[in-house]
Amino acid sequence: MSDPIDLSKAGDEPADRDQLVMCERCGRDVPADSTRCPACGAPVGAAFQIAPSSETAQRWPGLARFGAGLFLGLAVALLLAYLGVR
Repeated sequence: MSDPIDLSKAGDEPADRDQLVMCERCGRDVPADSTRCPACGAPVGAAFQIAPSSETAQRWPGLARFGAGLFLGLAVALLLAYLGVR
């Protein structure tokens, strides 16, 4: 049988870098299980929950380019139509 686990020192170890997140407001490292930054009081983790997925983030630049191209195309067409009427 395995040795029993000593839980008396569980909270004494410093947090690993993998268990830290960066505060969005002040930039300090905050434990990942915190709800607020101890230095500035900003909510921690809210930005990670509302951030768009990578698919959405990649789709918007394409839509913006399409919209800009459509607008530019309409502007050129209207200009040519106006000049053709004169």
